[in-house]
Order: sequence, then structure tokens, then C-alpha cells
Amino acid sequence: MSGLSLAEMYILDIGKRSRISAITLLGYDYFISLSDEVDVVWSQNKRRPMFWMHTFNRLFALLYLIFDSIPLTPSGIVSSKSCIIYLMCDDIVTLVTTITVQAILQLRVYALYHRSRRMLWFLLTMSAIEVSVMVILIGVTISRIERLPVISTPTGCEYTGIFALSALFWLPGLVYEPILLLLVVHKAWPLSKSAPRVPMIIRMARDSLLYFTLVFVELLVSTVIWAHFPKYINIIMPWSAALPSVLGSRMLLNTREAAYKKESTLEFSSFSFGGTAHSSSTSSDFPESRSQSTS
Repeated sequence: MSGLSLAEMYILDIGKRSRISAITLLGYDYFISLSDEVDVVWSQNKRRPMFWMHTFNRLFALLYLIFDSIPLTPSGIVSSKSCIIYLMCDDIVTLVTTITVQAILQLRVYALYHRSRRMLWFLLTMSAIEVSVMVILIGVTISRIERLPVISTPTGCEYTGIFALSALFWLPGLVYEPILLLLVVHKAWPLSKSAPRVPMIIRMARDSLLYFTLVFVELLVSTVIWAHFPKYINIIMPWSAALPSVLGSRMLLNTREAAYKKESTLEFSSFSFGGTAHSSSTSSDFPESRSQSTS
């Protein structure tokens, strides 16, 4: 009926299951961290930008993937134009989720470099370049895919051809993510050696490394699939939104939890009473820690 082989239909079915798995991961992570979130996020000032950044990052991907799983017609078959809109929305959600989590990581870099104005401008410039390139490539992908055959089935849309140029959509992230990691490691490694009792530094470096490793692998796999195996797009796209959402929420929660621990309390106290430079600068410079200590 749809003109697809059994193998192609099976791949689409896996894509549907992949979306359900991503939703399950997001829901499970939210459930197991809800008590911590109530303690260190919901109990704080709701007017702070960090509160809304965390809330947006936590719920945006989850709500979109749930909405994306709802069939628009009883049969599940939609027009080719609707399939193109689906793909465009997936790209936009991936872009927004990635940029949101990168903003969290950039705040860590900004804090580690003592809120340097030069570093701030560097981060803003790099982020603007990344977003601009990704937006342009989304436009190129959507404009050109209309010329290619797109088949709608009850289990999803089959994109029988995607221009290899569209794979460059993931390239800005593949370039910028390692830069952010190197900036964190460059600053955190010497500080961890000279000030080993600062858990905030260790946690920031550890979380950044974990985030980078998982997201970099996801970006690399997405690039290869878009360039050479476009029929598998439906399998990887849900994770392009889910993984950054989970890891970004974890980074924020870990940072805020560290501010509540005794070690961090001692660091803030030593800062107030003239403690060492390492223990004061890192904790007080980080926006979340600074707002925690004054709330």
C-alpha cells in the first residue's frame, strides 16, 4: 500500500518504539529526581532565570515527544507536507534543546573564568555563530526535501532521500561542544590540584565530561545517519532531544545540590570571612551558587 519493503516498515516501527523509549527515559528521570528538584529548584525564587531555564529544559522535550506521538489522523497517514513539517519541528526542537543545555554549560565556563567579560563575549559570539549556521541548514534541508519523495505510513514518515549537505546541521555542535569541554578542563584541572577540597570544581568538571561524552557520541551518530543512512532518522531524532534534556537537568540539579552540602556551606563561609582564593572564586562566581547564598 505504501510502496515500502518489509525492512523499511520494520525500521519505521523501530523509530516509533525509539520515541516511546525516549519519552520513558525522560519520565523516569523526572520521577527519580522529583524530590531533589522540589528541594533545590521549586522551593527557590520562581522569578530567577535559572528556575525557568531548568523548567523549560526539563519539560520542553518531554511534552514535544508526547505531542509528536499523537497521530493526526485515525489511520496515522498524513500528507507529505505534514511529514516535512514533522522533520522541521524535530530539527527545531533539537536546536532549542541543544542551545538550552549549552547555555547551562556556558554558565559553568563563565563562572570558572571568574565572570570574565572577554570570556562572556567569546561564548556569546560562538553561540551566535552556532545557532546561525544550524538555522540556515534547517532552512536548506526543508527547502530541498520538498523535491524528494516522502512517504507517510501508519508508523511514521519515510524520507527516501536526504541531501548529504543536511548532515552538516550537526557539525556546529560537534565543533563547539569540544571547545566548551576544553575550557572547563583547562580551568578546573589546575584548580582541582591546588584546591582538592572544592567539590564544586570537581562536580562541574565531572558533569561536563559526562555530558560531553554522551552528547558528542549522539551528535556524531546523527551526523553519520543523516549523511549516509537517512532511513534511520526516525530512530535517532527522539534521542537528540531527550539526551540533552536529561543531562542538562542533571547538571543544574547537581550544581544546586552542591550548594546545599556542608562542604559548599563551608566554602561560602570561608569566602565571607576571607578564605582561600580558590574556594571563594569558583563558588561565588557561579550564578546558581551565588543566588543560593543570598536567598
